[in-house]
Amino acid sequence: MGGKSQRRALMMCLVAVALVLAAAEPADAQWVIESKDGASSIKFGFLVQGRAETFDSVEGNDPAKDLYFRRLRLLAGGKITDKFTFFMETDSPNLGKGNPDGTKQRSDVYIQDFVLSYKFAEAITLDAGLILIPTCYNCTQSAASLLPVDYGAYSFLSSAPTTANVGRDYGILARGYLAGDHLEYRAGVFQGNRGEDGSNDLRYTGRVMWNFLEPQKGLFYVGSSLGKKKLLSVGASYDTQDDYSTYAFDVFFDYPLFSSDGLTLQADWVHYDGGDFLTSLPETDAWLFEVAYYFGKIKLAPFLQYLVRDPAAESAPKQTSWQAGLAYYPMGQRLNIKLGLGELETDGAPNRFRGILQVQVFMF
Repeated sequence: MGGKSQRRALMMCLVAVALVLAAAEPADAQWVIESKDGASSIKFGFLVQGRAETFDSVEGNDPAKDLYFRRLRLLAGGKITDKFTFFMETDSPNLGKGNPDGTKQRSDVYIQDFVLSYKFAEAITLDAGLILIPTCYNCTQSAASLLPVDYGAYSFLSSAPTTANVGRDYGILARGYLAGDHLEYRAGVFQGNRGEDGSNDLRYTGRVMWNFLEPQKGLFYVGSSLGKKKLLSVGASYDTQDDYSTYAFDVFFDYPLFSSDGLTLQADWVHYDGGDFLTSLPETDAWLFEVAYYFGKIKLAPFLQYLVRDPAAESAPKQTSWQAGLAYYPMGQRLNIKLGLGELETDGAPNRFRGILQVQVFMF
């Protein structure tokens, strides 16, 4: 069977599965345990993203074809007191995805996030634990409400050099809301790359964001509210350890239109420079642009994502990629189906087609 025929068969198979899942609506009830006085509680949930994918090989041979779990997470959160809260989740990413040697990725369950938070006032909350570093807007979004099929491919370029886990690091973060909740700040100190003897400087991160309309008060930013919120924010971030630095500027817009529609836009620019400290992270500019329009009556949202990775060194190849697709939200972020088709373009290499069909079931 040829590559195009295989792609069509793979997509048709996942479309059938997606339609069956769409017909089986999950329950609305939350899984919560409360103390008798209601002063403390714990809530449980999960995030499942099943994916069918085809991706052209670098050599231009038959494309890779996969059926796997992009994310498989267990979540828990709640409050110890009204001011003292917690959140944790596990993950087993890319479970079942094919490896280059012909094997499949096996379960590697680990703690993705673990955050203890104490809220002194709206102006200051202290978080401690394994925390998502706020190096840009896209870097701080919830995986359950992303606009396209996934994060930007270049939003976490600093993770491996800083020995973070998909943007997470161990440390303490202060965050709060000032100026009538229009100004959000985040500032933290983290482990970073400790070095062989553990004597490296610590990692420092800061972010400010001005909310012109509604604020976002939580650990994670939204990707799309599906026409439910009025959001317009402009943000800037800075991340440093020794002579490594990353700084970013971003704009996010999410607004209801007409009776039930919604428009979402995002633009991020991130500048990475590992310096002499993190030589595996060359000076690079990364751009992300996303747009989607949600048709509330039919629960469909066409989307477009465009990415650029532009290294400063002339010898390093520039990459651009785009993905256009359609998302169906029969139950909002609890149950949705996304189809994304796109292409990766690398200087000096053949263009690579990529097709992804993803089904998400989210309960929390």
